[in-house]
Amino acid sequence: MASFVDLNNLHNPATSAFVPAAWGHQLRDNDWWLAHRPHAHAYNASAQAISTITTTDLTFNSERRDNAGIHSIVSDREKFYLKDAGQWLLWCAGYFEPNTTGVRILSLTINDYVYPFGDFNGAPDSTSNGFVSCRVRMVCQAGAEVRWTVYQNSGGNLDATFEAGCVLLEVT
Repeated sequence: MASFVDLNNLHNPATSAFVPAAWGHQLRDNDWWLAHRPHAHAYNASAQAISTITTTDLTFNSERRDNAGIHSIVSDREKFYLKDAGQWLLWCAGYFEPNTTGVRILSLTINDYVYPFGDFNGAPDSTSNGFVSCRVRMVCQAGAEVRWTVYQNSGGNLDATFEAGCVLLEVT
């Protein structure tokens, strides 16, 4: 897959009035890359049981799309593998079943380091699902492993339904 290239690296209009032939080819390649940039969107087709007082990796056994082999529904279903270095948009959103006790926390983990970007729901109720979400732009190295984890302390298991995804915004 071609990567995005800043056209000023090929030709700077301030120094020359002539546009090199390579510019046209790079415009085409840049358009293709922008339309097909690496991305994945995965979800779990059924609710996942989340144990109380335990940090749990969310697993995703189905995909809406994955054009770069970022996620697998066969093995390591909890991980997204970012193959390209760059700025990524990482997101996750979902629901816990209704329950009035405790808190619900969603966290982002990259290469085993937990980032405190996740959502916190400290006031769940008995009639509506407890919604938590996170969306963050992060510069990640090639080969980064991204996982989403949840925590709840309701006193019993709670079913949760989540989906997550990522898209490469800019190559570094």
